[in-house]
Amino acid sequence: MSQNRFLPGIRAVISFFAGMSRLDINKTTTLSLGSSIWNAFLIYLGIAFGKYVDLIDSYLRTYSNIILAITGIVILFFVVKYFITKKKTNLEISI
Repeated sequence: MSQNRFLPGIRAVISFFAGMSRLDINKTTTLSLGSSIWNAFLIYLGIAFGKYVDLIDSYLRTYSNIILAITGIVILFFVVKYFITKKKTNLEISI
């Protein structure tokens, strides 16, 4: 349950289901406090970096393109390796 509190929509009903499940109130309050701290941190980042959104977007776009290229290369490597192994296995079987 502790990780699901970060999902949208779950935070709104966590207290209701925590009460129905008869969870320990201290543990539930502590976990909710952790969620509040996380949300406060995200709000702070939004305020601090909000005016630089275009710059951050350009960096993220570049990073995304690099990751996409690396992912494509890795997938291509495994596809080629699969077909080479399959061809080698077929040659050994026919001999």
